[in-house]
Amino acid sequence: MSEDRPTETGTLRFNLDSSDGRVAMMRSLKSMDMALALAAIREYLRQREKYGPPGTCEELTQAIRDIISDHVAKIHITADDNELRNEALRLNSSHGHQLSKEDKKRAARLDYEKTPPGQRAAKKVQLTQLLSVPERTLRNWLQDIDQETDARRDRDIMEMWWACCSNDEVADALGCGKTTVADVVKRMVGSGRPAESDQAHAGSEATVPPYVYNIWQVEDRREILTNLLMTYTTDPSDIVVAPFAVHSGAPAVCLNEYRRYFATDVAPSAECRSGVRTWNVLESGPHDMHHRQLENVRMVYIDPPTDTEPEWLGNLINAYAAKVPAGVCIALVVEPVQTIGPALYVDRSVEVLKKVELPLLMRFSCPLAMTQFSGEQVELAKAKRQTIVLTREVLVWTTGIADSSGVSGPKNS
Repeated sequence: MSEDRPTETGTLRFNLDSSDGRVAMMRSLKSMDMALALAAIREYLRQREKYGPPGTCEELTQAIRDIISDHVAKIHITADDNELRNEALRLNSSHGHQLSKEDKKRAARLDYEKTPPGQRAAKKVQLTQLLSVPERTLRNWLQDIDQETDARRDRDIMEMWWACCSNDEVADALGCGKTTVADVVKRMVGSGRPAESDQAHAGSEATVPPYVYNIWQVEDRREILTNLLMTYTTDPSDIVVAPFAVHSGAPAVCLNEYRRYFATDVAPSAECRSGVRTWNVLESGPHDMHHRQLENVRMVYIDPPTDTEPEWLGNLINAYAAKVPAGVCIALVVEPVQTIGPALYVDRSVEVLKKVELPLLMRFSCPLAMTQFSGEQVELAKAKRQTIVLTREVLVWTTGIADSSGVSGPKNS
């Protein structure tokens, strides 16, 4: 609650705090009568003895009325600080020194920035009347705020769209209309144009596309998915299903390559891109998807923790094959397991291949770098006469022959 008194130099404001009975005297947008404020405070201290600490809000209000009655003050009751500021602006437009143009601009921007986007149209009308400025002037003052808000909204829309959120989900989450969501997606993605990432990776004529050879020398495991996207997907509307999003880094790669992703993980980390659904594929199997999303799935990318059992991986691949349409590629990254001692070598790729009931489309080799192993590990291998396995592989299956709109194999150069 606040009480305002128009003076020749501005608006005198009393903020009442019923919790401890204090009265705070503050400036409005212009200087206030400090002599009056000090006199009011002294009088209040005397009044406090009469009403007793801490005093109720009603008693304090009456005390302030008594204090300033000689000045024929008008008391304004406001609900919160925002209403208090607006009332002070209105009073300064008709009492004392007028606000300068810069003061009005500063006040308008401060109020407008704190207003939710859905309420800003009404706020502009209010500010025009409150500050007594032309609508065009106010629009120019606030133009950059609107532009920044729209740009931020568009980024949020696209972030959720890339993560396979429906238009309804995006509209509900961001508080905008479904038509706005559809228009932004159409403008940002375009209709049927090639992915910008493909153009960027094309580079010079000397660049060799990854699908030309089946041995990929990669420094970062995320390069594996980049190569697969270039090989088996062609359009920004293509969806990549990634059940181990945190381990694989699939959301970041898909965003960089302008591909949509349906990502899940048992415990999405704070560092992971937004749009990762919490889901334990180890216990529950493939996550359900809307039929419209399933229609656009072009790849399932499985990059599991190294110690995942081959038998379980084979069962998971079969489960995905039963869910997605024909022509979808299912890619699995198979990491070697290092063993110390006389244990027999287990070819994890072969063990998975025994379980999968799909035709194998390609088998890529992505060997680990020798520098990934410490000198201590190498010395231990020497002492044990043990071989360090570097053969990391990527197995790619197809769920069958797709129609003309699908992808059933690597692109031809």
